[in-house]
Amino acid sequence: MLGFLYGCVSIAPAPYPEAWEKPATSISNIEKRIVGDYNCKGKTLRPSSHEVIDAGYLPQSLHMNVKGSCDTVRFSQVTVSELEITFIGDGITLETKTFLAGEDYNTADGWLVFKWSEGGKVREGYAIAGGHAGGSDSLTLDMSGNLLVKSSFTAAALIVVIPIIGYGSTWAKYERQSN
Repeated sequence: MLGFLYGCVSIAPAPYPEAWEKPATSISNIEKRIVGDYNCKGKTLRPSSHEVIDAGYLPQSLHMNVKGSCDTVRFSQVTVSELEITFIGDGITLETKTFLAGEDYNTADGWLVFKWSEGGKVREGYAIAGGHAGGSDSLTLDMSGNLLVKSSFTAAALIVVIPIIGYGSTWAKYERQSN
């Protein structure tokens, strides 16, 4: 009963998939090393069965609104502090966005880290619901040059007087097409 009064806690961090090649360690200048083309849709493991399934497009933190069928995602380093990501389908550019170091992403120990957050409050009748979700998407390369993405999130909500808190993580891999 005490646990119910304090709310529900969901903990679902995903371990790194054992069958995958390990991440390259301490990559210097990840912005330059990540330059290249990758499959637009990635792979991930279903937590319950460890079955390989489609991961979909790159994570939400990149705020890309791809319309159409994407087959390639291209990373380009425009300047030392600018990274450009382009989605391509059938040889046609679907969307391009430039990300600024320190503003849109940071680097840490060979990872590009993009942070995101959402929040709000809704009131219906006597039930008040407020919530906030945030997280990060960290990108690096494996030893063969494939793009690895670790997505982590935390979420908290208050519905009437019941707090709900949770966090988790997932891994996805996008195969390199070219350097």
